[in-house]
Amino acid sequence: MPLTRLSTSARRILALGALWSAGLAAPASAQVQAPPEPVEPVVPGAPTVVVSGHPARLTPASTARIEIGCLGRPDELCKGTVALRLAEPVLLPQPDLPARNGQPAKPRPPRRIAPFALGSAQFGVVHTRANAYRIRVPRVLRAILRVVGRVPVSVTVTYSGTSGVTATATRRILVYIARRDPATTSGSRAR
Repeated sequence: MPLTRLSTSARRILALGALWSAGLAAPASAQVQAPPEPVEPVVPGAPTVVVSGHPARLTPASTARIEIGCLGRPDELCKGTVALRLAEPVLLPQPDLPARNGQPAKPRPPRRIAPFALGSAQFGVVHTRANAYRIRVPRVLRAILRVVGRVPVSVTVTYSGTSGVTATATRRILVYIARRDPATTSGSRAR
C-alpha cells in the first residue's frame, strides 16, 4: 500500500516506530508515567483503656480502689488522669421534728446531696496489664455511705498513648462501705 494513502495518525505511528527501533525515541507507554501518589504516614490512634466495673469498697482511710487496664500495640503505654464524681443526687433521710405543745412529731423531708467531685489521681499502665489505684475521697462520702450503704460513682479516665493522641472513657460503678465499718465501731481506730 503506498505511503500516501495512510492517514496522518498512521504515519505518526510508523514514524515513532522507526525512531524507537533506531533507539532515538521511547515508546509512548514509557514516555507517559503517572506520578507516584504521596504516601501519608500512618498515625496510630489512642489505645483502649478499660475500667473495671466491680464495686469499690471504701476503706477506713477513705480511699476507693479502681482497676484500670490498657489495650493497644505491644509497646503501648496508657497514661493520664482518673477522676471520681458522684453520679447522681443522694437523698438522706432526716430525723422527725420533735413533738411540741402536745403536737405529734413531724416528719422532715430528706436532705438532697447534689453530685460533686470526689477525687482524682494520675495513672500509667503498660500494654495488656491492669493496675489498681487508690483514690482518696472526702470524708463526707463516708458519712453518706453510713446512711445509704452505697452510691453510684462516675469514673472518668482522660488518657493518651505513646502516639500522644488523647481520649476519654467513662464508666459507672458502685462505691460501698463495709457493714461493720471500724469508724462506726466504738473503741476502734481507723487503720
